[in-house]
Amino acid sequence: KKLKRQEEWTKHLREKTGIDGFQVLYKILGLPERRLATATEIKKAYHRQSLFWHPDKHPENRDEAHERFLEIKSAYDLLLEGMEGKLQGQTV
Repeated sequence: KKLKRQEEWTKHLREKTGIDGFQVLYKILGLPERRLATATEIKKAYHRQSLFWHPDKHPENRDEAHERFLEIKSAYDLLLEGMEGKLQGQTV
């Protein structure tokens, strides 16, 4: 069941973004790539990474921090959007 859900989610992300699998997004957020994360785990990882890479905390390298911050936000949005889409699909 988990493998089927993982395959469906990977297919959904590939269709929406062109990214082959969610492992890339997990890596950006610092999540373990070997298992599916819950929405709570994704939110915690996003919060931790966004605080660490916030541009205000890196005044000496603001451009790189801003780029990483946007990358983290995009990964978070895509993962939660994928989860919400799958949850909505299951309830309908």
